[in-house]
Amino acid sequence: MSTATADHWVNDRLGRKNDAEFLYNFLVGQYQKRLADGRTASYVLNVDSEWGGGKTFFLEGLAADIKSRGHLVASINAWRDDHAQDPYVAIMAAIDDAFAPYIRDPGRVRKA
Repeated sequence: MSTATADHWVNDRLGRKNDAEFLYNFLVGQYQKRLADGRTASYVLNVDSEWGGGKTFFLEGLAADIKSRGHLVASINAWRDDHAQDPYVAIMAAIDDAFAPYIRDPGRVRKA
């Protein structure tokens, strides 16, 4: 990872940057393995820690690393983004935000 992409880790006092690098490589490996096996290449991972354990800092840094490598990232922070009764609203809003820059005719998509 270049230093230009690691600026968001400047306040990383717990070595989370190394964990993010490991996790990125793990996810890419899982994706490639699943693709080679002819399975769905998606992969779900749970990050769990107690309140104040640094999950938001870690996931925001990981998302920035992933984006800097050219991948599309849809981020959801339940504390910030989940205001509706149905959690799918926050999920779909995050996906919509991630894809918005790549949609040429947003009116057509909204109508569909």
